[in-house]
Amino acid sequence: MKKKVLLYNAMQTAYANSDNSPSFSLMALSAYLKQKGYQAELLLNNCSDTELKNTLKDCLAVGFSLYTGGTRDAFKIASRIRSFSPELPLIWGGYHPTLEADQCLQSDYIDYVIRGQGEITLLELLKNFEKPDENLLESVKGLSYKKNGEISHNETRESSNINGFPSFDYGLYGHVFKNASEATYITSRGCPFSCKFCCSSSFNRNHGMKFYQLSLDRVFSDLEFLISTYNLEKINFFDDNFFIESGRIRKFVEGYKKRGFNFQWTAYGRCRFFANAEDDLIKKLKETGLERIFFGVESGSQMILNMVNKQMKTDDVLLALRKITQFGILGDFTFINGFPNEKVLDVFKSLGLRNKIKKISPKSSVRFFVFTPLPGTEMLETCEKLGYKKPEGVRDWKSYEYHSFKAPWLSRSYQSFVNSISWAAQFSELDPSIGTNILSKLVFKFLAKDADFRFKHKIFFLSPEFKIINTIYRRKIIRG
Repeated sequence: MKKKVLLYNAMQTAYANSDNSPSFSLMALSAYLKQKGYQAELLLNNCSDTELKNTLKDCLAVGFSLYTGGTRDAFKIASRIRSFSPELPLIWGGYHPTLEADQCLQSDYIDYVIRGQGEITLLELLKNFEKPDENLLESVKGLSYKKNGEISHNETRESSNINGFPSFDYGLYGHVFKNASEATYITSRGCPFSCKFCCSSSFNRNHGMKFYQLSLDRVFSDLEFLISTYNLEKINFFDDNFFIESGRIRKFVEGYKKRGFNFQWTAYGRCRFFANAEDDLIKKLKETGLERIFFGVESGSQMILNMVNKQMKTDDVLLALRKITQFGILGDFTFINGFPNEKVLDVFKSLGLRNKIKKISPKSSVRFFVFTPLPGTEMLETCEKLGYKKPEGVRDWKSYEYHSFKAPWLSRSYQSFVNSISWAAQFSELDPSIGTNILSKLVFKFLAKDADFRFKHKIFFLSPEFKIINTIYRRKIIRG
Protein backbone atom coordinates (compact mmCIF):
# COMPACT_ATOMS: atom_id res chain seq x y z
CA MET A 1 0.00 0.00 0.00
CA LYS A 2 1.35 3.44 -0.97
CA LYS A 3 2.13 5.56 2.10
CA LYS A 4 4.54 8.17 0.70
CA VAL A 5 3.45 11.81 0.66
CA LEU A 6 5.55 14.57 -0.90
CA LEU A 7 5.48 18.07 0.59
CA TYR A 8 6.44 21.26 -1.24
CA ASN A 9 6.93 24.80 0.06
CA ALA A 10 6.07 27.28 -2.71
CA MET A 11 7.90 30.61 -2.44
CA GLN A 12 7.51 34.10 -3.85
CA THR A 13 9.91 34.94 -6.67
CA ALA A 14 11.55 37.61 -4.51
CA TYR A 15 12.67 35.11 -1.90
CA ALA A 16 15.26 32.38 -1.69
CA ASN A 17 14.92 28.89 -3.08
CA SER A 18 12.37 26.94 -1.06
CA ASP A 19 14.78 24.02 -0.63
CA ASN A 20 16.75 26.04 1.92
CA SER A 21 13.83 27.86 3.55
CA PRO A 22 12.33 25.64 6.27
CA SER A 23 8.55 25.76 6.43
CA PHE A 24 6.83 25.29 9.79
CA SER A 25 3.71 24.18 7.94
CA LEU A 26 5.53 21.34 6.22
CA MET A 27 7.49 20.36 9.33
CA ALA A 28 4.22 20.19 11.28
CA LEU A 29 2.49 18.11 8.60
CA SER A 30 5.47 15.79 8.24
CA ALA A 31 5.64 15.11 11.98
CA TYR A 32 1.91 14.37 12.18
CA LEU A 33 1.86 12.12 9.12
CA LYS A 34 4.88 10.15 10.31
CA GLN A 35 3.19 9.69 13.68
CA LYS A 36 0.21 8.21 11.81
CA GLY A 37 2.31 5.79 9.77
CA TYR A 38 2.93 7.74 6.57
CA GLN A 39 6.24 8.48 4.88
CA ALA A 40 6.58 12.25 4.40
CA GLU A 41 9.34 13.60 2.18
CA LEU A 42 10.37 17.08 1.08
CA LEU A 43 9.98 17.69 -2.64
CA LEU A 44 13.01 19.70 -3.74
CA ASN A 45 12.66 22.61 -6.12
CA ASN A 46 15.95 21.96 -7.89
CA CYS A 47 15.43 18.26 -8.58
CA SER A 48 16.11 17.02 -12.10
CA ASP A 49 13.43 15.32 -14.19
CA THR A 50 15.01 11.95 -13.48
CA GLU A 51 15.04 12.65 -9.74
CA LEU A 52 11.44 13.84 -9.87
CA LYS A 53 10.28 10.72 -11.72
CA ASN A 54 11.95 8.50 -9.13
CA THR A 55 10.54 10.54 -6.25
CA LEU A 56 7.01 10.27 -7.63
CA LYS A 57 7.11 6.47 -7.70
CA ASP A 58 4.74 4.92 -5.17
CA CYS A 59 3.59 8.38 -4.10
CA LEU A 60 0.07 8.79 -2.69
CA ALA A 61 -0.22 12.59 -3.12
CA VAL A 62 1.70 15.86 -3.22
CA GLY A 63 0.90 18.65 -0.76
CA PHE A 64 1.72 22.32 -1.44
CA SER A 65 1.95 25.03 1.21
CA LEU A 66 1.95 28.62 0.00
CA TYR A 67 1.30 32.25 0.75
CA THR A 68 -0.02 34.81 -1.71
CA GLY A 69 2.58 35.35 -4.42
CA GLY A 70 3.84 31.77 -4.36
CA THR A 71 1.59 30.50 -7.13
CA ARG A 72 4.19 30.81 -9.91
CA ASP A 73 6.58 28.54 -8.02
CA ALA A 74 3.78 26.08 -7.21
CA PHE A 75 2.60 25.88 -10.82
CA LYS A 76 6.11 25.28 -12.13
CA ILE A 77 6.57 22.14 -10.06
CA ALA A 78 2.91 21.09 -10.43
CA SER A 79 3.17 21.13 -14.23
CA ARG A 80 6.25 18.92 -14.05
CA ILE A 81 4.44 16.50 -11.75
CA ARG A 82 1.42 16.39 -14.05
CA SER A 83 3.64 15.53 -17.03
CA PHE A 84 5.04 12.47 -15.24
CA SER A 85 2.08 11.43 -13.04
CA PRO A 86 -1.15 12.88 -14.49
CA GLU A 87 -3.43 11.13 -11.98
CA LEU A 88 -1.47 11.97 -8.82
CA PRO A 89 -3.61 14.14 -6.45
CA LEU A 90 -2.28 17.66 -5.94
CA ILE A 91 -3.35 19.29 -2.66
CA TRP A 92 -2.93 22.98 -1.86
CA GLY A 93 -3.02 24.47 1.63
CA GLY A 94 -1.89 27.56 3.52
CA TYR A 95 -3.13 31.14 3.73
CA HIS A 96 -3.71 31.83 0.05
CA PRO A 97 -5.51 28.60 -0.92
CA THR A 98 -7.64 28.87 2.21
CA LEU A 99 -8.73 32.39 1.37
CA GLU A 100 -9.08 31.79 -2.38
CA ALA A 101 -10.28 28.18 -2.52
CA ASP A 102 -12.80 28.73 -5.32
CA GLN A 103 -10.27 30.43 -7.54
CA CYS A 104 -7.62 27.80 -6.86
CA LEU A 105 -9.90 24.90 -7.73
CA GLN A 106 -10.63 26.37 -11.15
CA SER A 107 -7.13 25.25 -12.12
CA ASP A 108 -6.39 21.81 -13.55
CA TYR A 109 -3.24 21.72 -11.42
CA ILE A 110 -5.13 21.80 -8.12
CA ASP A 111 -7.36 18.91 -7.09
CA TYR A 112 -8.01 19.66 -3.42
CA VAL A 113 -7.70 22.65 -1.11
CA ILE A 114 -7.29 22.27 2.64
CA ARG A 115 -8.71 25.30 4.43
CA GLY A 116 -7.34 26.38 7.79
CA GLN A 117 -5.41 24.04 10.06
CA GLY A 118 -4.17 21.18 7.93
CA GLU A 119 -2.96 18.18 9.92
CA ILE A 120 -6.20 16.30 10.57
CA THR A 121 -7.83 17.27 7.28
CA LEU A 122 -4.84 16.01 5.30
CA LEU A 123 -4.77 12.74 7.22
CA GLU A 124 -8.47 12.08 6.58
CA LEU A 125 -8.05 12.93 2.90
CA LEU A 126 -5.10 10.54 2.53
CA LYS A 127 -7.10 7.76 4.16
CA ASN A 128 -9.81 8.38 1.59
CA PHE A 129 -7.26 8.03 -1.20
CA GLU A 130 -6.33 4.62 0.17
CA LYS A 131 -9.95 3.51 0.49
CA PRO A 132 -12.05 5.78 -1.74
CA ASP A 133 -15.50 6.59 -0.39
CA GLU A 134 -17.35 9.60 -1.78
CA ASN A 135 -19.66 9.78 1.21
CA LEU A 136 -16.72 9.87 3.62
CA LEU A 137 -14.97 12.47 1.46
CA GLU A 138 -17.94 14.78 1.93
CA SER A 139 -17.51 14.51 5.69
CA VAL A 140 -13.87 15.66 5.75
CA LYS A 141 -14.10 19.03 7.45
CA GLY A 142 -11.99 21.88 6.10
CA LEU A 143 -11.79 20.35 2.62
CA SER A 144 -12.68 21.89 -0.75
CA TYR A 145 -12.61 19.87 -3.97
CA LYS A 146 -14.10 19.31 -7.40
CA LYS A 147 -17.07 16.96 -7.71
CA ASN A 148 -18.65 16.25 -11.10
CA GLY A 149 -17.15 19.45 -12.46
CA GLU A 150 -18.49 21.56 -9.59
CA ILE A 151 -16.55 23.02 -6.67
CA SER A 152 -17.65 21.70 -3.29
CA HIS A 153 -16.75 23.11 0.12
CA ASN A 154 -17.14 20.89 3.15
CA GLU A 155 -17.93 22.21 6.61
CA THR A 156 -15.25 24.36 8.25
CA ARG A 157 -12.97 22.54 10.67
CA GLU A 158 -12.42 24.14 14.05
CA SER A 159 -8.71 24.21 14.84
CA SER A 160 -7.28 21.82 17.43
CA ASN A 161 -5.03 22.71 20.33
CA ILE A 162 -1.48 22.51 18.98
CA ASN A 163 -0.25 20.84 22.17
CA GLY A 164 -1.92 17.70 20.85
CA PHE A 165 0.31 17.58 17.77
CA PRO A 166 3.87 16.18 17.68
CA SER A 167 6.96 18.39 17.64
CA PHE A 168 8.11 19.82 14.32
CA ASP A 169 9.99 17.42 12.07
CA TYR A 170 13.26 19.33 11.64
CA GLY A 171 14.66 16.23 9.96
CA LEU A 172 12.60 17.17 6.90
CA TYR A 173 15.18 19.94 6.39
CA GLY A 174 18.16 18.02 7.70
CA HIS A 175 20.28 19.33 4.82
CA VAL A 176 19.70 22.87 6.12
CA PHE A 177 20.20 22.33 9.85
CA LYS A 178 23.10 19.86 9.85
CA ASN A 179 25.70 22.64 9.44
CA ALA A 180 23.70 25.52 10.92
CA SER A 181 24.52 27.43 14.09
CA GLU A 182 20.98 28.77 14.45
CA ALA A 183 17.41 27.70 13.74
CA THR A 184 13.87 29.04 13.78
CA TYR A 185 11.14 27.86 16.13
CA ILE A 186 7.59 28.91 17.04
CA THR A 187 5.84 28.55 20.38
CA SER A 188 2.38 29.48 19.09
CA ARG A 189 0.10 29.60 16.08
CA GLY A 190 -1.95 32.58 15.06
CA CYS A 191 -2.26 36.02 16.59
CA PRO A 192 -4.75 37.37 19.16
CA PHE A 193 -4.78 40.82 17.55
CA SER A 194 -6.85 41.96 14.57
CA CYS A 195 -4.87 44.34 12.36
CA LYS A 196 -6.96 45.09 9.29
CA PHE A 197 -4.15 44.57 6.78
CA CYS A 198 -3.27 41.09 8.10
CA CYS A 199 -4.94 37.82 7.11
CA SER A 200 -4.56 36.19 10.55
CA SER A 201 -7.77 37.80 11.79
CA SER A 202 -9.63 36.49 8.72
CA PHE A 203 -8.41 33.00 9.56
CA ASN A 204 -9.86 33.43 13.03
CA ARG A 205 -13.21 34.79 11.80
CA ASN A 206 -13.94 32.51 8.89
CA HIS A 207 -11.75 29.43 8.95
CA GLY A 208 -11.93 28.00 12.44
CA MET A 209 -8.50 29.17 13.54
CA LYS A 210 -7.71 30.15 17.11
CA PHE A 211 -4.64 31.47 18.87
CA TYR A 212 -2.83 28.63 20.60
CA GLN A 213 0.41 28.56 22.58
CA LEU A 214 2.52 25.51 23.33
CA SER A 215 3.02 24.77 27.01
CA LEU A 216 6.38 25.99 28.25
CA ASP A 217 7.33 22.44 29.24
CA ARG A 218 6.80 21.44 25.61
CA VAL A 219 8.77 24.48 24.40
CA PHE A 220 11.75 23.70 26.62
CA SER A 221 11.68 20.03 25.67
CA ASP A 222 11.69 20.95 21.97
CA LEU A 223 14.53 23.43 22.45
CA GLU A 224 16.65 20.93 24.35
CA PHE A 225 16.23 18.45 21.52
CA LEU A 226 17.00 21.01 18.82
CA ILE A 227 20.09 22.41 20.50
CA SER A 228 21.56 19.02 21.35
CA THR A 229 20.75 17.49 17.95
CA TYR A 230 22.08 20.31 15.78
CA ASN A 231 24.55 21.96 18.19
CA LEU A 232 22.78 25.30 17.88
CA GLU A 233 23.95 28.59 19.35
CA LYS A 234 20.94 30.74 18.50
CA ILE A 235 17.16 30.38 18.23
CA ASN A 236 15.01 32.79 16.22
CA PHE A 237 11.43 32.65 17.49
CA PHE A 238 9.10 33.24 14.55
CA ASP A 239 5.80 33.54 16.45
CA ASP A 240 3.59 36.32 15.10
CA ASN A 241 3.96 37.72 18.61
CA PHE A 242 6.17 36.00 21.18
CA PHE A 243 5.53 38.55 23.94
CA ILE A 244 1.81 38.28 24.67
CA GLU A 245 1.56 38.13 28.45
CA SER A 246 4.25 39.12 30.96
CA GLY A 247 3.46 36.23 33.33
CA ARG A 248 4.29 33.66 30.65
CA ILE A 249 7.44 35.56 29.69
CA ARG A 250 8.64 35.55 33.30
CA LYS A 251 8.08 31.80 33.44
CA PHE A 252 10.04 31.45 30.20
CA VAL A 253 12.94 33.35 31.74
CA GLU A 254 12.83 31.16 34.86
CA GLY A 255 12.72 27.98 32.79
CA TYR A 256 15.58 29.15 30.57
CA LYS A 257 17.83 29.67 33.59
CA LYS A 258 16.68 26.54 35.43
CA ARG A 259 17.50 24.32 32.46
CA GLY A 260 20.91 25.86 31.97
CA PHE A 261 20.34 27.21 28.47
CA ASN A 262 22.90 29.61 27.05
CA PHE A 263 21.65 30.20 23.50
CA GLN A 264 21.16 33.67 22.05
CA TRP A 265 17.73 34.48 20.65
CA THR A 266 15.49 36.90 18.78
CA ALA A 267 11.70 37.24 18.68
CA TYR A 268 8.79 39.31 17.37
CA GLY A 269 6.84 41.58 19.69
CA ARG A 270 4.71 44.70 20.01
CA CYS A 271 5.94 48.12 21.05
CA ARG A 272 3.07 48.52 23.51
CA PHE A 273 4.16 45.43 25.47
CA PHE A 274 7.66 46.80 26.01
CA ALA A 275 6.49 50.36 26.56
CA ASN A 276 4.57 49.02 29.57
CA ALA A 277 7.05 46.32 30.62
CA GLU A 278 8.84 46.53 33.94
CA ASP A 279 12.58 47.15 33.81
CA ASP A 280 13.44 44.03 35.78
CA LEU A 281 11.71 41.84 33.18
CA ILE A 282 13.61 43.43 30.30
CA LYS A 283 16.86 43.04 32.24
CA LYS A 284 16.13 39.35 32.76
CA LEU A 285 15.35 38.91 29.07
CA LYS A 286 18.77 40.33 28.24
CA GLU A 287 20.36 37.98 30.77
CA THR A 288 18.77 35.02 28.99
CA GLY A 289 20.41 35.99 25.70
CA LEU A 290 17.75 38.10 23.97
CA GLU A 291 19.62 40.01 21.26
CA ARG A 292 16.97 41.65 19.11
CA ILE A 293 13.21 42.23 19.00
CA PHE A 294 11.31 42.68 15.74
CA PHE A 295 8.56 45.30 15.96
CA GLY A 296 5.85 45.97 13.41
CA VAL A 297 5.33 49.72 13.79
CA GLU A 298 3.56 50.23 10.44
CA SER A 299 3.34 54.03 10.68
CA GLY A 300 4.42 57.11 12.57
CA SER A 301 0.94 58.54 12.02
CA GLN A 302 -1.65 57.88 14.72
CA MET A 303 -4.38 58.28 12.12
CA ILE A 304 -2.95 55.39 10.10
CA LEU A 305 -2.46 53.23 13.20
CA ASN A 306 -6.09 53.77 14.16
CA MET A 307 -7.26 53.07 10.62
CA VAL A 308 -5.53 49.66 10.51
CA ASN A 309 -6.57 48.83 14.10
CA LYS A 310 -2.98 48.51 15.34
CA GLN A 311 -4.07 49.08 18.95
CA MET A 312 -1.01 51.11 19.92
CA LYS A 313 0.16 54.70 20.19
CA THR A 314 3.03 56.23 18.26
CA ASP A 315 4.58 57.17 21.63
CA ASP A 316 4.85 53.44 22.43
CA VAL A 317 7.62 53.08 19.84
CA LEU A 318 10.20 55.33 21.48
CA LEU A 319 9.15 54.29 24.98
CA ALA A 320 9.79 50.66 24.07
CA LEU A 321 13.05 51.48 22.31
CA ARG A 322 14.46 53.44 25.25
CA LYS A 323 13.60 50.60 27.63
CA ILE A 324 15.26 47.86 25.61
CA THR A 325 18.23 50.05 24.65
CA GLN A 326 19.24 50.67 28.26
CA PHE A 327 19.75 46.92 28.63
CA GLY A 328 21.60 46.45 25.35
CA ILE A 329 18.78 44.86 23.33
CA LEU A 330 18.45 45.93 19.70
CA GLY A 331 15.24 46.58 17.82
CA ASP A 332 14.24 45.88 14.23
CA PHE A 333 11.38 48.20 13.26
CA THR A 334 9.23 47.81 10.15
CA PHE A 335 6.97 50.43 8.61
CA ILE A 336 4.44 50.22 5.78
CA ASN A 337 3.73 53.11 3.43
CA GLY A 338 1.11 53.36 0.70
CA PHE A 339 -2.04 52.63 2.69
CA PRO A 340 -5.39 53.80 1.27
CA ASN A 341 -6.24 57.35 2.42
CA GLU A 342 -2.62 57.93 3.44
CA LYS A 343 -1.23 61.44 2.94
CA VAL A 344 2.33 62.61 2.34
CA LEU A 345 2.32 64.05 5.86
CA ASP A 346 1.69 60.56 7.26
CA VAL A 347 4.77 59.25 5.47
CA PHE A 348 6.87 62.14 6.73
CA LYS A 349 5.76 61.31 10.26
CA SER A 350 7.07 57.79 9.71
CA LEU A 351 10.35 59.16 8.36
CA GLY A 352 10.66 61.42 11.39
CA LEU A 353 10.03 58.52 13.74
CA ARG A 354 12.63 56.49 11.86
CA ASN A 355 15.24 59.18 12.41
CA LYS A 356 14.43 59.35 16.13
CA ILE A 357 14.84 55.57 16.39
CA LYS A 358 18.26 55.79 14.74
CA LYS A 359 19.32 58.62 17.04
CA ILE A 360 18.46 56.62 20.17
CA SER A 361 19.81 53.29 18.90
CA PRO A 362 22.01 53.61 15.78
CA LYS A 363 22.54 49.84 15.59
CA SER A 364 18.82 49.08 15.58
CA SER A 365 17.47 48.60 12.07
CA VAL A 366 14.48 50.25 10.40
CA ARG A 367 12.89 48.93 7.23
CA PHE A 368 10.06 50.21 5.07
CA PHE A 369 7.65 48.21 2.93
CA VAL A 370 4.81 49.18 0.60
CA PHE A 371 1.25 48.15 1.39
CA THR A 372 -0.15 45.35 -0.75
CA PRO A 373 -3.75 44.20 -0.10
CA LEU A 374 -4.04 40.51 0.76
CA PRO A 375 -7.02 38.18 0.29
CA GLY A 376 -9.39 37.94 3.22
CA THR A 377 -8.22 41.08 4.98
CA GLU A 378 -10.53 43.83 6.18
CA MET A 379 -8.52 46.42 4.24
CA LEU A 380 -9.49 44.71 1.00
CA GLU A 381 -12.97 46.27 0.99
CA THR A 382 -11.49 49.75 1.36
CA CYS A 383 -9.09 49.03 -1.50
CA GLU A 384 -11.90 47.83 -3.76
CA LYS A 385 -13.79 51.08 -3.20
CA LEU A 386 -10.68 52.89 -4.43
CA GLY A 387 -10.44 50.89 -7.66
CA TYR A 388 -8.55 47.77 -6.65
CA LYS A 389 -9.45 44.65 -8.62
CA LYS A 390 -8.45 41.24 -7.37
CA PRO A 391 -6.53 39.05 -9.85
CA GLU A 392 -9.12 37.07 -11.81
CA GLY A 393 -7.40 33.68 -11.87
CA VAL A 394 -5.07 31.83 -9.54
CA ARG A 395 -2.23 32.15 -12.05
CA ASP A 396 -2.65 35.92 -12.06
CA TRP A 397 -1.25 36.08 -8.52
CA LYS A 398 2.13 34.84 -9.78
CA SER A 399 3.97 38.15 -9.46
CA TYR A 400 1.85 39.59 -6.66
CA GLU A 401 4.10 41.26 -4.10
CA TYR A 402 4.89 44.80 -3.11
CA HIS A 403 7.69 45.49 -5.61
CA SER A 404 5.42 44.72 -8.55
CA PHE A 405 2.03 45.84 -7.17
CA LYS A 406 0.63 49.13 -8.44
CA ALA A 407 -2.00 50.64 -6.16
CA PRO A 408 -4.83 52.41 -8.03
CA TRP A 409 -5.23 54.88 -5.15
CA LEU A 410 -1.63 56.11 -5.52
CA SER A 411 -0.38 58.46 -8.22
CA ARG A 412 2.66 57.36 -10.21
CA SER A 413 4.88 59.88 -8.41
CA TYR A 414 3.57 58.83 -4.99
CA GLN A 415 4.11 55.13 -5.81
CA SER A 416 7.68 55.92 -6.83
CA PHE A 417 8.07 57.95 -3.62
CA VAL A 418 7.14 55.10 -1.28
CA ASN A 419 9.02 52.52 -3.36
CA SER A 420 12.17 54.64 -3.14
CA ILE A 421 11.85 54.84 0.64
CA SER A 422 11.60 51.07 0.78
CA TRP A 423 14.74 50.57 -1.30
CA ALA A 424 16.66 53.25 0.56
CA ALA A 425 15.88 51.49 3.85
CA GLN A 426 17.24 48.22 2.45
CA PHE A 427 20.53 49.80 1.40
CA SER A 428 20.83 51.86 4.56
CA GLU A 429 20.85 48.64 6.59
CA LEU A 430 23.01 46.71 4.11
CA ASP A 431 26.59 45.77 4.94
CA PRO A 432 28.63 46.80 1.84
CA SER A 433 31.09 43.99 2.54
CA ILE A 434 28.59 41.47 1.17
CA GLY A 435 29.58 42.62 -2.31
CA THR A 436 31.28 39.90 -4.33
CA ASN A 437 33.89 42.22 -5.85
CA ILE A 438 35.37 45.69 -5.42
CA LEU A 439 32.88 47.32 -7.79
CA SER A 440 29.79 45.88 -6.09
CA LYS A 441 31.17 46.83 -2.68
CA LEU A 442 31.69 50.40 -3.86
CA VAL A 443 28.17 50.54 -5.32
CA PHE A 444 26.63 49.22 -2.09
CA LYS A 445 28.68 51.70 -0.06
CA PHE A 446 27.53 54.59 -2.25
CA LEU A 447 23.88 53.53 -2.05
CA ALA A 448 24.11 53.20 1.74
CA LYS A 449 25.57 56.70 2.08
CA ASP A 450 23.02 58.01 -0.41
CA ALA A 451 20.17 56.42 1.54
CA ASP A 452 21.39 57.84 4.86
CA PHE A 453 21.56 61.33 3.31
CA ARG A 454 18.03 61.01 1.93
CA PHE A 455 16.63 59.82 5.26
CA LYS A 456 18.34 62.65 7.12
CA HIS A 457 16.84 65.27 4.81
CA LYS A 458 13.67 63.33 3.88
CA ILE A 459 14.32 63.70 0.15
CA PHE A 460 12.64 60.90 -1.79
CA PHE A 461 10.37 62.40 -4.44
CA LEU A 462 13.34 62.72 -6.80
CA SER A 463 15.43 59.56 -6.43
CA PRO A 464 16.26 58.15 -9.89
CA GLU A 465 18.76 55.60 -8.55
CA PHE A 466 16.12 53.79 -6.50
CA LYS A 467 13.53 54.16 -9.25
CA ILE A 468 15.90 52.35 -11.64
CA ILE A 469 16.56 49.60 -9.09
CA ASN A 470 12.83 49.14 -8.49
CA THR A 471 12.13 48.95 -12.24
CA ILE A 472 14.80 46.29 -12.76
CA TYR A 473 13.60 44.28 -9.78
CA ARG A 474 9.94 44.59 -10.79
CA ARG A 475 10.72 43.20 -14.24
CA LYS A 476 12.54 40.29 -12.63
CA ILE A 477 9.52 39.54 -10.44
CA ILE A 478 7.04 39.72 -13.31
CA ARG A 479 9.15 37.60 -15.65
CA GLY A 480 10.02 35.11 -12.91
